[in-house]
Amino acid sequence: MASEDQFTSIQWDRDEIDQKKDLNDNDDNEDLLINFPIEEEQESLNEPNESNLKDNDNEHDDNQPASNESNDDPSNSLIISSESQPPKAQSPEPQPPKPQLPKPQPQPTVQPTTTEESDLIYSIDTSFFDKYAIKSSVTHPNRDLDTNSKPFISYLITTTTNHPELLKLSKEKKLKDDYLTITVRRRYGDFRYLYESLNNDFPTVLIPPLPSKSNFKYLTGDTFSIDFVNKRLHSLDRFIRFITQHRILSQSSIFHLFLSDSNDWSTFTTSLKIKDINESESGGIINKVVNEEITDTVMNFLTSSKHKKETNKDILEINDKLKKLYENLLKLNNLFTKSNKKHLELSHDYELFSQQILKLSNIKNDDSEILNNFKFFSESLDFFAKSWNQLYKHMDESFLVSLKDCSRYIIQLKNLIELLQNKNIDLKVLQDYLKKARNELNAIGKPQSTNSSGINRLIHDTISTSATPTIGSQQTDNKINKLENKVKSIENEIEKQIKLVGDLTNQIINQEFPNFKRFTDQELKNSMINLADENIKFYKNLIEKFDETEIKLKERLDRL
Repeated sequence: MASEDQFTSIQWDRDEIDQKKDLNDNDDNEDLLINFPIEEEQESLNEPNESNLKDNDNEHDDNQPASNESNDDPSNSLIISSESQPPKAQSPEPQPPKPQLPKPQPQPTVQPTTTEESDLIYSIDTSFFDKYAIKSSVTHPNRDLDTNSKPFISYLITTTTNHPELLKLSKEKKLKDDYLTITVRRRYGDFRYLYESLNNDFPTVLIPPLPSKSNFKYLTGDTFSIDFVNKRLHSLDRFIRFITQHRILSQSSIFHLFLSDSNDWSTFTTSLKIKDINESESGGIINKVVNEEITDTVMNFLTSSKHKKETNKDILEINDKLKKLYENLLKLNNLFTKSNKKHLELSHDYELFSQQILKLSNIKNDDSEILNNFKFFSESLDFFAKSWNQLYKHMDESFLVSLKDCSRYIIQLKNLIELLQNKNIDLKVLQDYLKKARNELNAIGKPQSTNSSGINRLIHDTISTSATPTIGSQQTDNKINKLENKVKSIENEIEKQIKLVGDLTNQIINQEFPNFKRFTDQELKNSMINLADENIKFYKNLIEKFDETEIKLKERLDRL
């Protein structure tokens, strides 16, 4: 018998033994599945612990009381309870005692991938944006109590629309000139749910940022002060107006549900479990800065310098414009902050001056004419102090807030551009990886050199005639097959990445940046106009008041 026949017979014996083992293993698995069907099903339900999800019930100013149930998908407004599952089949034979299995934990929300997100964007009918109008405003903050008697601030959202989706969700069906006015109250936690849901559904779209939570205000109990509530009110109103003028975000179903007065929104928020958007800020500004610096350092170290350079001229131009705008907003903010501080100091000074004039009137209390003159002049100074205070409040609660919000919008758009740059880096790394895989495949596929020594040739022939499948020519064939499969998978990923990068680039250049520029220009223009109107009103009232004061004082002096 030849050596090859001996090896072949041994290999057949091994194959028969392996087949018997596989049959026995399959029988054991079937017996185990029949005897313990409930345990097998429960083990498949075990999910990751929700330790990374924060409990939103303890935030008295932010969130509504959440239910113990959760939802895996933020787009689902209802959750199916575990009690509604059909009963599991029981084995007719008595079962041995089974260990107590842990209760399945709810899964955290799964964000859609970029390809799923692009499909979601194109599935939205943006033609409704041109056909129908949605005008919303956030006004009238009010202090209320929840079911646990904890205070919170609610904001009135007034929406005037003829959009059919909103009309379907609304309880009110009476139309006035084909338009319907919907009023509903939402708290800050509802705005958080809306922001997080939009951020999960549209990760490649510019989502307007919410006003940041001031943790120091929560510690000092100053979250219900007038200035804090008014600043948040203006930011939330700007947040809603940005969404209403966006072609994609304004047509999302979650936004329509948020604006409607339907009870489905409360069902949606109680069944949905999302991560706290301020979780990254829980460590404070210092930790956030340190984490960003560490991340940038690691990424810069691991990424080749040739992959970091942006080559798209439009993106580079957008970056330059955003940088200049951010620097100008920062200068304006510093300048008007100093000016506003002086307004507050003048208000206090004139108030003290008025008090001193009243004290002087007490000295001449025997002369009624002089006493009346002092009191009249003191009232004019009080009016002056109140006017300075009103100008300070407008600048602090409205104008400076608009500058800061526009700065946050710039940062949000910069983050979107950074996402595009990261996708470009991924594409270039994949292309380098594909090149290396092809080179390796070509190197393995080359024939052996004819100048190889006789000993090496003998060793190679001996190994090739071996029946062991892990060495010899079969090993080379397996390696070639693996490399070919790897090349195909990388090529498929590169095609997807190229499409993703192209779509995201067009989205930023043709939609997001023009929409951002149009909105911020209008906001800054309105803020400047309102500030100018307040200054005109301030000086006009002062002139009228002091003209009246001067005339009356001269008349009384003439009488003397």
